[in-house]
Amino acid sequence: MRLRSRVGLFRTVLVAGSVLLAAGCSSSGSSTGSSTPATGSTGSATWDQIVAKANSEGSVTLYTPPPQTKVDAWTAGFAKAFPKIKLSVFTASPGQILAKLSADQQGGTGVADVLALSQDSPTSAMATYDSQGQLVPLTGPNFQLPDMKAAIASPNRFYVYATVFGWAWNTHLLPNGIHSWKDFLAPGLANGKIAVWDPSPAPILPAYYEGQVTASGDPNWLKDLAAQKPNIYSTSVAMENAVASGEVAATMFASQRVLTLKSQGAPVDFAIPATGAGVSYLEGGVSKSAPHPYAAQVLANWLASVEGQEAIEVTGTPARANVPGSTGEFAKLMPTKLISQTDANAFVNQFNSMFHK
Repeated sequence: MRLRSRVGLFRTVLVAGSVLLAAGCSSSGSSTGSSTPATGSTGSATWDQIVAKANSEGSVTLYTPPPQTKVDAWTAGFAKAFPKIKLSVFTASPGQILAKLSADQQGGTGVADVLALSQDSPTSAMATYDSQGQLVPLTGPNFQLPDMKAAIASPNRFYVYATVFGWAWNTHLLPNGIHSWKDFLAPGLANGKIAVWDPSPAPILPAYYEGQVTASGDPNWLKDLAAQKPNIYSTSVAMENAVASGEVAATMFASQRVLTLKSQGAPVDFAIPATGAGVSYLEGGVSKSAPHPYAAQVLANWLASVEGQEAIEVTGTPARANVPGSTGEFAKLMPTKLISQTDANAFVNQFNSMFHK
């Protein structure tokens, strides 16, 4: 049994601080001349004034844990829409993000302008800090559009996208594919031919496993999966790459990035099971302590634009409706029901006793 990667995922926190204004951006990411008012320190500044001040600030910083492919797409897209504003992205494992935010808070630097954080507990970090007044209202044009209705979590935060984790298999090793949860228990997939996720980084990962057991209809499914002696990884990207390379034959923790690998010639395929797929949301918001309050709102609202949402499609489902090329419908996705840290810890202990024999 091999533990492949040490990179964590999903668990994040928020930093708070001083006063900030809320503003908006157009769906195209350019100035529209909208008279949408902004609140906070700039009073009733128009969107054109917000953009002008954002250009004067000249930079904006995003803290987020998504894969580098998505970060690269956001960076390139935002630079095209707002060439006068330099986007810097701090992306790291959850523990590193936690340490960075804590250091910012203790030092009073308030480096983060915008946060896009994964759900990490039954009450997400973003929801907690929203309730504590550490986020500012989202009042830009994109957040008022009907297409964003399902994505608005509160006046101060929005869902950026959802990631659905389904089945992936190597078509050379499994030409008949995966068609049921029981297929993972086939004798031909024993001894390191399945990739599974280390559940220890965040409560959502044990919740994924619990959903799979329920979907399989077999209370012994997890025990039988452990008997297959799968390889254990710490990121979905590592598992997807392992399937594509033939290092393993299949995983139940792949994102639709597998379809991108397929389009590039990799011998892989992907399917979302009718029940039991893991679903995670990424929530966005503007920090009250943003050093660049105008640019922060420009970025937040650009993430809700068509262009910002199109950059998501490599691995996820846009939260905004009617985004060209989207293969999913965010409004119909139900996020995996999260569990408490206590229950997650109990599951991790159970998992370790089963899978690390």
